[in-house]
Parts: sequence; C-alpha cells; structure tokens
Amino acid sequence: MEPVDALRRMRLWSGACPTPPGPERISAFLTNRCNLNCRHCWRQWAEWDRTYASELPDARWLRLVDEAAEMGTRHWIFLGGGEPLVRRSLMLRMIDKMTAYGMTSWIHTNGTLFSPEMTETIMERSVVRIIFSIDGPNAAINDQIRGGGFDKAIANMQRFASHKQRRGQTTPGLYLNATITNLVYDKLDQFVELAASISPDVVVFLSGLIVEDDETARLALSPEQKAAFPEMVHKGIQRAGELGIETNYSRFLGIELIEESTNMQRNVRPAQRLGLSGAMCYEPWLSAAIMPDGALGPCCAFYDSQALSIKDMPFSQVWNGAYMSRVREGMFDGKPPAYCVRCPSNLFADKEEMRIVLTEYLRRDTEPALKRWMGIVHRVGKTLLEQGPSGTYRRFKEWVRFNMKR
Repeated sequence: MEPVDALRRMRLWSGACPTPPGPERISAFLTNRCNLNCRHCWRQWAEWDRTYASELPDARWLRLVDEAAEMGTRHWIFLGGGEPLVRRSLMLRMIDKMTAYGMTSWIHTNGTLFSPEMTETIMERSVVRIIFSIDGPNAAINDQIRGGGFDKAIANMQRFASHKQRRGQTTPGLYLNATITNLVYDKLDQFVELAASISPDVVVFLSGLIVEDDETARLALSPEQKAAFPEMVHKGIQRAGELGIETNYSRFLGIELIEESTNMQRNVRPAQRLGLSGAMCYEPWLSAAIMPDGALGPCCAFYDSQALSIKDMPFSQVWNGAYMSRVREGMFDGKPPAYCVRCPSNLFADKEEMRIVLTEYLRRDTEPALKRWMGIVHRVGKTLLEQGPSGTYRRFKEWVRFNMKR
C-alpha cells in the first residue's frame, strides 16, 4: 500500500465524508480448494465447507471488480484460502478487468499450476508481484511439508525470471516465501542460495509458523532452536549480502516474532482517542478481505461466520454495513474481533509499520483543531463566569458579525 494514498483515504474518513471511500486493496480468496496438502495449512484444522458449494460464482467475482473500481480500490491480492490458480480462468478474467481499470494485483500461490501460456498472459497484465510458497530449500524438505510441488514451482519461477530478463521488465516481482519450521530454521542461507540460482532479483521472505494443532506443533521450533535462531538469521543475512539477494531476515533478529506468532496485538493500545489516530489498527478503513463464500472482513487474517456477505448484497453496502462498523468501533474500545487478538506476527509487523507512519500525520491534522476547540470552550467558560449568560450571548453575536465580514 502506498502511504500517500492510505493517508488520503484516512483523511476522508476523518472528515466525515458523506460517501466514505472504498478499501485501498482487496484480498480475494477465490477458493478453498488446493492441489497440495500442506501439513501447516489452516485447511487441516479449521471448520469450512469442504463441498465447495458455497463458493461465489464467477459472475459475482467479476462484478465485484466493477464495484470496487467505482469505489476507488487500487490493488488486489489473490490469496490462498486454497490455491487461487485452481480457479485460474476466473483469476485471469479478473486480472484483465483490473488491468483495464488501472488496478494492480499480487498473486500468492504454491506455484505449481502455471502454464507457459498463463506466464505469457500475466507478463502482459498489471500483476506486480507473485509470491511463491516454498517451505524447503530443496525438494526433500519442501515436499515433506507440502506434499510435493517443489520442482514445478521452481521451474515456474525460473520461467517468469527468464521472461522478465528477455522482455527487460522489472515486474512481476518474484518472492520466495518460506514458513519457519524446525526443518528449515537453520537453512536460511540455503534459501538465499536457491533464490540466487533462479534470479538475482528474487526476494526471500520468511513467515512465522502458526501453531494450531498437533501437526503444526510437530513443526514448531524447540526452546533450544529458538535460542539458536538469531544466529541462523545472521548467517542468512551474511549470505544474502554476498549474493546480492534481498530478504526480510533482519525482521527476525529479535525473538519476539517467533515467540509471539499469534498474539501480537497485545502490544498496541491507543493512548487517547484523537480521531482515527487513536485506532489500534487501520485495516478496517483501508482493506477488505473476501472469503470464497463472499463473507467480508477487514484483512486476510479474518474469518467470522457473523460477517455480512457480498453474495446477495452490493459491495458498498457490505463495506459500509453493520458488521464492518462494529469492527471499526472495536479498534477504539479495546474490543477487537477475536481474529485480531491472534494476528499473525508478520501481518502485525507490516500493519504496525504503516499505522505508525499514518498516525503521525493524522495526529498532526487532529491536534490543531482540538486545541482550537479547547481554546473556544475555555473562552466561553471564562465569559460566562465574568459576564453571565446574557453577556456571553452578546459577545457571541459580536464574534459572528466580525467573522462573517472576514
């Protein structure tokens, strides 16, 4: 998200705009279906419609692109409820419409379902980033976690890298996203070497493991491994420097993102309610996440069976509806939805960085106005004490006449 656009939207919300702006970005979960069976995936333990009968039809997703364009949405992220490329025909049709509207998009994928024809098409559209989930620096480790797919995913990354080089394009950016498990915590330098073997502009991105069941617990780092992890991070950073590979490794130099992978929001408490700058998170004003069944919430960590759905309602009506209004109010009163309390560490860190930047500007906007109103209240109170109600009313009329002439 661009900070300038985010700030503009937040200022529109702060200004009691009669028609609140739409979200800057939409995270689209097209399906819960997947061609892989990853051990650490939420699909292993969460309750969800395994018949897929509740998935939104193609026509509703395509109409949503039009509605979002009318509301000023600028960016989309195709995410894995399952694997978005399971509905690749729909995704490509949506991307065509987004490109026509001047919208950009990211694709978060296991990387196994791209065809050469799809690669060519995506290179000609406004897809600015493709994030490949790779959970091991080699097939033996990755496929042990993900049930296969390493060779196909790497081959597809290489194809994109080759097309970029041949065309002289800088987009789409290619990201290798790895979850930190006890199988790879000491192999961060090998991920860097894998990225370098594909292309020097592949970015390596780590995510914390979310422990929810026995299977994910078996992949979690032991206390000894957690203690050793910062050293592994330093080793990975050094290797990245040698090979010229960009990473987010420095974010994990502290132990907190590993220790607190699903309880990060406890660190955020609004000091005072000065307009929107007092909110503990800005996602409900800037972002919408839409599940396969159409349920709409504030971010990609969201799921709530009570949320309103776009299935039979216009997008704007759900975005400005009762559920999102309650979520926004919860950002002030210390009662956010349950999924906020368990915000994944990487997501929290990204959103917190943006919140800090925007808060500085929003408070600059709010504090002068607040000081002016406090000054007016002080002067009115003083006049009441000195001149009584009638004198105060007389002074008020004089003030109005004076200011009307200015």
